[in-house]
Amino acid sequence: IIEFGELGLKDGKFVHPMGIDVSDGKIFVTDSGNNRIQVFDLDGNFVSEFGSRGSADGKFDCPHDIKIYKNKILIADFMHFGFYEPPTLIQMALNWLTILIVILLLSLNFIIASAPFKARKHFKTSFIDNS
Repeated sequence: IIEFGELGLKDGKFVHPMGIDVSDGKIFVTDSGNNRIQVFDLDGNFVSEFGSRGSADGKFDCPHDIKIYKNKILIADFMHFGFYEPPTLIQMALNWLTILIVILLLSLNFIIASAPFKARKHFKTSFIDNS
C-alpha cells in the first residue's frame, strides 16, 4: 500500500479525489475538486494531468470515477451525467434495447406475481357467492 498526494491545487495535489484505476503501469485519479484527472507512476510520482472545468470535450465538472477498459479512458462526470468517452450509435442502441428488455421482464414478473392474488380474490368471491 502506498500513500501519495496532499490537499492543494498544484500537480500531484488533490481537492477531493474520488475515483482511481490502474492501467499500463500508471495510476489514474479523478481529482473532483480540481476538475481534472491526474496520472502517477506506480510509486505515486506525478506524471501528467488532463482536463479542466467546463462543458466542452475534455472538460469536467466534478469527475467522479475513472475506468480504463480496452485502452479507452471512461470518466463518470457527476455534473454532466455522462462519460468522457461517448458511446457509438451501436452501443447506444444496445443500451436502449437492454433497458427495454429489463422493463418488459419486470412488467412480466409483476403480472405473473400478481396473478395468484387476482385468482384468489376471484375464487373467494365465487366461493362466497356459492355459499
